[in-house]
Amino acid sequence: MSLLPRLLPRLWAFKFRLLNIAILSVVAGFLGAFSLIAFKPIIEVMFYQPGEAIEGPQVSPLAPPEDAGSPVIPLPSKIAEKVQFYKNLVQNYVAGHQEAAKQWMLHNKVHALILIGIILLVAQALGAYIKYVVEVMTAKIGLGIQKDLKDELFEHIVRQDMPFFSRTSTGQIMARLQNDTRKVQRMLMDFTGSTVIDFFNVIGLLCVLLYLSPRLTIYAAVTLPILGGLFYFTGRAIRKLSDKAEEHDAGVFHVSQEALSGIAVVKAFGADGHEVKRFKQATAQTNRRLLTLQRVQGFVGPANDFLSTLAVVLTLVMGGILFLGDRNYLGPDFQTADFTIYLLAITRFYRPIKGLLKLNVTYHRGMASLARIYRIMDIQPTILDAPDAVDLPDRTPRVEFHGVTFAYPRRRNPQPVLENFNLEVEPGEVVALVGPSGAGKTTLINLICRFYDVQEGVVRIAGHDVRHLRQRSLRDRIAIVPQETFLFNDTIHENIAYGRTDATRAEVEQAARLAHAHHFIAALPDGYDTVVGERGGKLSTGQKQRLAIARALLKNPTILIFDEATASLDAETERQIRDSMRLICRGRTTFIIAHRFSTVMMADRIVVLENGRIVEQGSHETLYEAGGLYARLCNIQGIFVDTPPEATLSGHPSRSLANGLG
Repeated sequence: MSLLPRLLPRLWAFKFRLLNIAILSVVAGFLGAFSLIAFKPIIEVMFYQPGEAIEGPQVSPLAPPEDAGSPVIPLPSKIAEKVQFYKNLVQNYVAGHQEAAKQWMLHNKVHALILIGIILLVAQALGAYIKYVVEVMTAKIGLGIQKDLKDELFEHIVRQDMPFFSRTSTGQIMARLQNDTRKVQRMLMDFTGSTVIDFFNVIGLLCVLLYLSPRLTIYAAVTLPILGGLFYFTGRAIRKLSDKAEEHDAGVFHVSQEALSGIAVVKAFGADGHEVKRFKQATAQTNRRLLTLQRVQGFVGPANDFLSTLAVVLTLVMGGILFLGDRNYLGPDFQTADFTIYLLAITRFYRPIKGLLKLNVTYHRGMASLARIYRIMDIQPTILDAPDAVDLPDRTPRVEFHGVTFAYPRRRNPQPVLENFNLEVEPGEVVALVGPSGAGKTTLINLICRFYDVQEGVVRIAGHDVRHLRQRSLRDRIAIVPQETFLFNDTIHENIAYGRTDATRAEVEQAARLAHAHHFIAALPDGYDTVVGERGGKLSTGQKQRLAIARALLKNPTILIFDEATASLDAETERQIRDSMRLICRGRTTFIIAHRFSTVMMADRIVVLENGRIVEQGSHETLYEAGGLYARLCNIQGIFVDTPPEATLSGHPSRSLANGLG
């Protein structure tokens, strides 16, 4: 789809401002062009030789325009009369008595030069002011559209599903949000600003050239077709080269973002030099592309200069030959002043054309950026709410997996992570998912949250297929404590209240106490108003983990997920968290993923996964005594059968033991 139809509605929102810009640009453009005409009487006055015959009627500058036969009188002395003097002179000139006014100027050279100088100065001042107003108005349009594009693009990106982020690097996203929107803004400012004035300036100067000598203009315009070809072919090349250069520039964003986000790993492995090398390679590739682009862009200016000089030389030579021969061929009464003004006009004619050629560069770079922006805007999420989607009931739900087969779509040859998987979790039950890496534990969590859709089978929550639940409603009922805690560069209060921005300070403190975070928060100088730094850099890993737990608790979910939530805690804090979890998990369907079995063994049921299948499930005691995979994992960690039934997190005996008692 063409990009212009998609851009025009954005410009239409500024239609009245654009209309004002167009009107002002016409005035400024033609004002600059026709101010050249004012030089003609200057030349005639300056090069008039005494003794030449003065024909035609004389005009009295103090008389009204119709009194064209009055004799010439000297300049008045009073200020008011001087003003009226110049006013009447201009009125006479405009009213058609140019010859009479010219005769007066020949007799009053000093006054005439002063008058024309004032007119030129006023015209230039007015033109400069109009250009300033136009620049301000175009800045408002360009920056306004840039803001709207950024806002829409960011909103579109954050509403994408997880597969999008799996295949799109952060560097690419940042390049679209920053570089490309800025280039579109620059294009719009040039397109609606000074370049519009340049366009009307060209039209005005062309009118002047045609007015002075249509025939000579044919010679002057001989280079215009060449400039048109230059305009077209360089534009196409610039768009292609700009697209490639920006893609490489996105690679620079990606490398720098990775290195800075993982700076602790970089430092720990002494990989500073390696990352610097990667960055230099990325910038070298970008530099090569930009240099090629600059070669094309750099060709435009000198080519225009040469062609404009060629046009001036042709005008000077051909016009000079004709002027010295039969000047009437160039136009009736074509005089020295006309030829001089013509040369000035043709020289100025190619100056705004150079601006239009620069616009061609900005335009194609901007349109290439706009194309990249819309390539992302055209990507639609694959995880969508069904037309008949409903809200998840606000009660502790049952979670079911029936015949689930799933493979991650981002992989070239996707192998099922889960295959014909079946699991039922009762409301309020605490289930631990254990197994070796790659067994499918995190995948189960991704499917519960509907970050991905299954290829086969169904995931049900509270009896509803998750594909028929509104995503917002589903995720409002779920809280996750991830292994890698992400904190925003904000206060502790705002980080804990991230899922509930309307939470009071008392509610935030209560959640922090349950997560055993209140003690260390209170010891900080600013307490809950302490800014944690980028990614929580001012806090220890354990402290960040406790804030993540508090954040999840404040949300008051019906489904609670711990993904290695205690992995970064010391033994004492882990014990305190386990004690709190008896209260935390009560009344919630809870999933625990952990490699440290001190927490796992307290679950109502332990589900052991291997290669995407359930190989064992039951209580800690039952599985340990069975001597299977779970027992081997326990032996590795030195864990034995010693957990009493009342220690399960849901507050009731484990399922296997309860069945045994019943």
